[in-house]
Amino acid sequence: TTGNLFRRKVVQENKCHLYTREAETTVHASWDCVAVQDIWYGSIQKLQKTRHGQQDMKQLMVDLLERLMSDEMDLFWAQTWFI
Repeated sequence: TTGNLFRRKVVQENKCHLYTREAETTVHASWDCVAVQDIWYGSIQKLQKTRHGQQDMKQLMVDLLERLMSDEMDLFWAQTWFI
């Protein structure tokens, strides 16, 4: 992500290339970005209704593990890989 590249001083800015108002963190790039939300909105209802705005991937995973069954988590990982 550009957040990681910015922290390592490889790039000058850490903003998302598609949605330039926010930093491109792992959570933003895989879950929160407007560009990927269409993928999640086309998914199962439990993923559609999971909240956005988690601080990091750990918090996102805790939220998802509390809500989803094993096969639903498999779908989450497949869609995340696709993104």
